[in-house]
Amino acid sequence: ILASKNGKKWESVALIGKEGYDLRDPKLSITPDGRLMVSLGGSIYRNRKLVGAQSHVMFSEDGKRFTEPIPVVIDPQVKGDLNWIWRVTWHKGVGYGMSYDRKNNISLLRTEDGIDYSLIKTVNMEGFPNETTIRFDKDDTMWMMIRRDKGDRKAKLATSRPPYSDWEYTDLPMFVGGPDFLIQDGLCIAGGRAHETGAKPKTVLSTDLFRGAACCLLS
Repeated sequence: ILASKNGKKWESVALIGKEGYDLRDPKLSITPDGRLMVSLGGSIYRNRKLVGAQSHVMFSEDGKRFTEPIPVVIDPQVKGDLNWIWRVTWHKGVGYGMSYDRKNNISLLRTEDGIDYSLIKTVNMEGFPNETTIRFDKDDTMWMMIRRDKGDRKAKLATSRPPYSDWEYTDLPMFVGGPDFLIQDGLCIAGGRAHETGAKPKTVLSTDLFRGAACCLLS
């Protein structure tokens, strides 16, 4: 884990590992009580084959000293294998994250402590939906950007109003890996990895996500 006061000079504040797990794709968030939370995927390999996964979290009160990785507890109603909560976003005291498995299922979960996650809704979506980022606008609408790796591979944009159990979908025009976006003052800045940019995948940005998502070129 790296830290910087000016965005130019960085220093390592923690080196985290756990025996038997490949900890990957760490995501940072701030809990309602002001702690720094790190969400991690924990992949389990045997002879170079993925045989299991366990999402973990860590906490820090000062950004320097972190707890050991703690396994999260996912609602037993969430079926499927290798469930992975890719990112957690906090809104009005509640953390929301999308768990995905290898059978086209994505499950919207909620937590109040970052460790125990209850099910809001599971959706079966073609195209192997996986990495999902959740954000909220000023009207409490939930926005979700969902990566898809099979079929036409085009990313999905989903929206939902409280209690976030019914979603409306819009197709984005291209594949987006590692999707992320921010909403501020009515402006959305979105980014991710695209493959429609030439010979090699590139990181791309867009400010047009809310102005007609179906026409967003992420360029």
